[in-house]
Amino acid sequence: MISTYLQATEQVFPSMLIQLLRQFLLLISFMWGLEKLLKITGIWLSFPVTETATFVLALLIFRAGRKKKRFAAVQKHSKNRKRRDDMEIHIKKGLDALQTETVLRLLSQTVWACNRKKEAIMESWKHSICYGAYTADGKQIGFARVITDYATQYYICDVVVDADFRHRGVGASLLKAITAEDTYRSLLGMLITEEAEQFYEPFGFRKDPICFMTRKETPEAITNE
Repeated sequence: MISTYLQATEQVFPSMLIQLLRQFLLLISFMWGLEKLLKITGIWLSFPVTETATFVLALLIFRAGRKKKRFAAVQKHSKNRKRRDDMEIHIKKGLDALQTETVLRLLSQTVWACNRKKEAIMESWKHSICYGAYTADGKQIGFARVITDYATQYYICDVVVDADFRHRGVGASLLKAITAEDTYRSLLGMLITEEAEQFYEPFGFRKDPICFMTRKETPEAITNE
């Protein structure tokens, strides 16, 4: 059973080793040794003894493999955390630092903005407060923008991070920079998300019972009845 599990999880070598031990090496060794001691009875006993020995060895191989995988996972996590801690992230505000083609590429990979026209995206930047995340050598790896009336509320949208730099604190750096600004401190902050509630909660955002209504198309005619 352990051999079948290892084969199903693409651990081919351990599975083949167990089969080889069971069908040849252990069986032949036990048949030869027990036959010397117990004659014909030893030959019959060699089968259950082989199965038992194979099971014990398979269990040891299985446990060793699990331990190795856990160690590799811990090492990977530590390495990713170290990369995250070591990476220097710079947040810049305004249009001057934006790398247009990079931001357009990032937005084209999102669900919400993949169908927006380039002209519409660039026009939206003119009427928003834009934020960019950059590496130490100036490569843009993240983007977000804020729409506000500066008096009552602000709306965060188009938060996006380059796939190669996700889970390294880039998005958090963008949100931290935005929510720390005095401009927004006394205003109602809003955003729309379907799956990232846990990401935004540390920055003070909570689910609200208020129902958002949207209007995407202009009706051909509106009549009062």
